[in-house]
This record gives sequence, C-alpha cells and structure tokens, in this order.
Amino acid sequence: PENGVVHWAGFHEGGCGWFVCIDFDEPGIPGVMMCHFWNIGVKTGDKIKKHQTYIGRIGSSGKSTEPHLHLECSEGDGEWRHRKVRDPKDHVGFEEDNNSRSV
Repeated sequence: PENGVVHWAGFHEGGCGWFVCIDFDEPGIPGVMMCHFWNIGVKTGDKIKKHQTYIGRIGSSGKSTEPHLHLECSEGDGEWRHRKVRDPKDHVGFEEDNNSRSV
C-alpha cells in the first residue's frame, strides 16, 4: 500500500495490549491491526507513508506470553470488531521456513 491513516492506536486491556490499526487509501487493500507492542510511535489520526520505518516496537503487552507481532487484516468500514477478517498471508509477503513464517 502507498499511504494510510492510523484509525486507532492505544492500549487494549482485553488482550491486545499496545496496538495500532491502520486503514489504507487504496481500494481492495484491507486494513491491518497489529498488537502486543512494547511501545507505539504513532497516534490515532497520524498519516502513514509507504516505507515508514517505525510504527512501534514489538513486545509482549496485553495477554501475551512472549514477544511477537499479532497481525490481522480486515475489510469494511467502522469499528474493527464489525469488520470481515482476512488472512494476512493473502496480503503480506511471507517466506515459508519449516513450520514457521517470517515477514
């Protein structure tokens, strides 16, 4: 995607911890939600540019047992919980390595 906007960023006590939701300007490109950051470097309403290097630092906030990035893709408008969830591997380049995946 070329550009987007931070739809929502903050702390979710229900499990996600520090999280960021981004909507993109291009039709057909799903929004993304990333969770469990150690900290975030953007706020709601910030514009995201292609090749932006810092959204947040991967961590283990919320209900997480070890550092990782939880990634969800969704389509639709309005609140994230009402959107249709899409498989991230259909939209993000993954390299298969045995049983693990890396972005």
